[in-house]
Amino acid sequence: MPTLKEIKGRIASVQSTLKITSAMKLVSSAKLRKAQTAIEAMRPYQERLSAMLELAAGAENVAESTQNDDFPSGGTVVIAMASNSSLCGGFNAQVIAKTREVLRQHPGARVIAIGKKMSEAMRKGGVPRYGNLAPEALTALSDHPSYSPVSEITDMLMTDPSVVCVLLVYNHFVSTGRQ
Repeated sequence: MPTLKEIKGRIASVQSTLKITSAMKLVSSAKLRKAQTAIEAMRPYQERLSAMLELAAGAENVAESTQNDDFPSGGTVVIAMASNSSLCGGFNAQVIAKTREVLRQHPGARVIAIGKKMSEAMRKGGVPRYGNLAPEALTALSDHPSYSPVSEITDMLMTDPSVVCVLLVYNHFVSTGRQ
């Protein structure tokens, strides 16, 4: 039977833990609000850029041809993006599952995995990597996007005659409960 002193100690410990978790909750909600505001501010830019890319590449034709059985899957490169953190719940799981689905639709496709979690999932799945990009640079790209590695990826894809199609797999923010 615990003594009164031990019970008081446990109560104090639980109260202390409650204060810490409450503070963590406040910090995480502030970070979420900041990230949500930044994402919503980028949405018009993303929509305009997507429209320009569709116009320039004739994306409707590319999307239709990727569903065609005659499409050369070996010439497909999938750029899949996830986070480096594992405290994201379904965020990483959904994008990894979608990437696996795309790879089933395109046997022989190679992957550029951006983010630690995506890189680990593709490595464990035995999916062939595309190019000779350092995995560390691609992992860092998830947290700190920069022009240099993206430019290197783009140059590789544009100059490689074996690449017929590039597919992007990423999460799209809708709301805090749905991506």
